[in-house]
Amino acid sequence: MWDLKTTRRRPRPQRRRFPNPFRRRRPAPAVRAFRPLPPPRPRRSPGPLGLLWGWLRGRVRPLRLVVYATLAWLALGVAIEGVALWRSPLAEVELHGNAAVSAAEIVAAAGLRRDQPLNTVDPLAATDAILALPRVRSADVRREFPGRVVIRLEERRPVARVRLADGSEGLIDREGVFLGPPVPAAGDEPAALPAIRGLKVAGPPGSRLDDPVLDRARKALRLVALLEPGTEGGMTIDAGDPFTLVVTLPHGRRLLLPADGVARAVAAYRWVPAALEAVAGTPRVVDLRMTEAPAGPRIVLH
Repeated sequence: MWDLKTTRRRPRPQRRRFPNPFRRRRPAPAVRAFRPLPPPRPRRSPGPLGLLWGWLRGRVRPLRLVVYATLAWLALGVAIEGVALWRSPLAEVELHGNAAVSAAEIVAAAGLRRDQPLNTVDPLAATDAILALPRVRSADVRREFPGRVVIRLEERRPVARVRLADGSEGLIDREGVFLGPPVPAAGDEPAALPAIRGLKVAGPPGSRLDDPVLDRARKALRLVALLEPGTEGGMTIDAGDPFTLVVTLPHGRRLLLPADGVARAVAAYRWVPAALEAVAGTPRVVDLRMTEAPAGPRIVLH
């Protein structure tokens, strides 16, 4: 047998250590005073809640299962009801602000059909489709669960009658959008609107008529209507001549206005009605095209 305690290694000689005079000695730790432990506090009575909690501690696992099962059942019920509400069929379409556009036309443009799942209705796409109608100025489509779609419209109001270059007649709004023929259901009365003739542009209903002649004609109608109250409905303006605008008032008088200086010419016409009372006979034509003549402004009566 081997003697495990024996070894062939020679013992290391012990090195003699000399004190280092430059080494900083640590001070001896201070002796702390003895503090006795506080006496134990007396145990209080657990009370009814403590007794109940102690009784429940041994049965917490079955209660957890019951609570978790109840929460899972409630979450499943909410998910099922939410899916059913999200996919509820379309039962009602509520419209606001439509007069010239019929309800059937709006529903057809929006692509709505009865019993359609409400989650398949795209409000943005339906709004863009409704805005493509010539008479619609703005639209707002919203879904209201369950089973309702609310559409609010703002229709374009006609301000004048026009005849386009292709011979078609219709109405325009204040933005120059061609609305097409009048709609009796919307209360359009062509006789109560001024008429503009001689335009060089054409377009389908819903298109904007970008014509400077149209802008000058509308401006002339507005300014003359301020000076002749009550004559806007029967007023007619012919813009066929690129240099002259012919405004015909309801009582038959015609005003010849320069195409480039409509505002100054109408301002000069402000004093004409009062001066015509002193003229023998009522002139049928008032020429205002020379109000900016170099020799001095002149108004020619015929």
